[in-house]
Amino acid sequence: ATQHQIFNAPCTEYLLELKKLVEAGQVKTVIDSVHPLENLVEAMKICMSHRAKGKIIIEVAKE
Repeated sequence: ATQHQIFNAPCTEYLLELKKLVEAGQVKTVIDSVHPLENLVEAMKICMSHRAKGKIIIEVAKE
């Protein structure tokens, strides 16, 4: 499968529909890996390899 990302201005109608899907538990975010800010270079290498199987998270501060 090929994944495409399209960025444009948010449309209220689409955002409201997305909100409904999230609230219904029908949207799943896939996380490939989580990296502390100190490992930013390693995280970027993973991103640039195009081999990530989800989002690459950079942890800026712990809660």
